[in-house]
Amino acid sequence: MRNKFSRSSTDSIETPIASLIDIVFLLIIFFVVTSAIENDTLDQTIHLAESFFINPVSKKDPRTIIINIRKLDENHSEINIGGIPLSLATLKSVLRDTAEKFGDDVPIIIRASADLQFSTINLVMESVTEAGLYRIRLSSRDKGHH
Repeated sequence: MRNKFSRSSTDSIETPIASLIDIVFLLIIFFVVTSAIENDTLDQTIHLAESFFINPVSKKDPRTIIINIRKLDENHSEINIGGIPLSLATLKSVLRDTAEKFGDDVPIIIRASADLQFSTINLVMESVTEAGLYRIRLSSRDKGHH
């Protein structure tokens, strides 16, 4: 009678790779989704103003908030963060909460359409300062490099 715990020479030890393949696919999906979220924060419909003197803004601090202001027509514009439209009152509330949670040195990047009146940009800048945040930059395209 053969002992049930003994191994025969034909048995081999195998590593189950089916679960490892599942994990690899989940990681791939995770990285694809998170990279897509990063691209969604920039409103691609905004045509930035050109400038010789301002260096293009790059997002370095992970706390950075990008506010997009897009011109809809002559009298209307849309403010959004991450593609979510916000009123000025809601923007102020979001910025106040951010300042309370992460401090007053959270970087703010404002991306506005080149053909937008500055008064609209100024209202957004005032909302940022009223929330207690002070690190504000305007994003532009480098006029020397198209």
